[in-house]
Amino acid sequence: LSLEDWPYRWDEAEHSLRRAIEIAPGDAIAHKYLGDFLSYVGRTEEGIAELRRATVLDPYLANTWLGLGMSQMAARQFDAAIASYRHALSVDAGLPFVYSYQAIAFLLQGMPDSALRALAADPDPGTNALELSFRAFLWARTGQRARAESVARDFEKRSRSSAKFIGLAGYVYLGLRDSARALDWFIRAADARDRPYYFGSPEFDPIRALPRYPELMGKFNLQDQPVAKLKAAGR
Repeated sequence: LSLEDWPYRWDEAEHSLRRAIEIAPGDAIAHKYLGDFLSYVGRTEEGIAELRRATVLDPYLANTWLGLGMSQMAARQFDAAIASYRHALSVDAGLPFVYSYQAIAFLLQGMPDSALRALAADPDPGTNALELSFRAFLWARTGQRARAESVARDFEKRSRSSAKFIGLAGYVYLGLRDSARALDWFIRAADARDRPYYFGSPEFDPIRALPRYPELMGKFNLQDQPVAKLKAAGR
């Protein structure tokens, strides 16, 4: 059962993932998927434990180290997250998105210069829309606001013909510190049956105190999960 299955049947997903581990307890991928799932719904410490288990079972799966870094970032363990991202790069220097995630971890620690250096280290940033949304978030927070605004406008325009750009526009507006507009775009993304975002991650903190945040959680069927109860200042 995919994490992106509509209407996001989280309890069924957990049952299926745990059943997979019962069948193959030594399967690193099974532990990785369970760890990703637990982190998505806000059970980050459990998620970190599963992802660590996956790295022990197979230390050469770069995506597992990336997932571990994302979970650690959600737990506000920024130094550990950066170390995991670096380990992912040591396994696969071309792994998509990891340079941007590393840069965001630096940024959220109040280290914008380190964030820009991490971003510049990417040998092949590509043209993926998700990657561009990460970069626009970083540009917005590092003195390149006009550049980020241009990406937001482009995503808005492209969202008229492709729903995948709806949530991406929301993410760029997070970077631009326009929390109300960001939340509105995330709600539109849910209405368009877009994938769930990593709402436990700290860059989403500004939208948690907004009146419509519970509506967003409900649309992704996350209202009964720990991620829905996170506060604006984190844990």
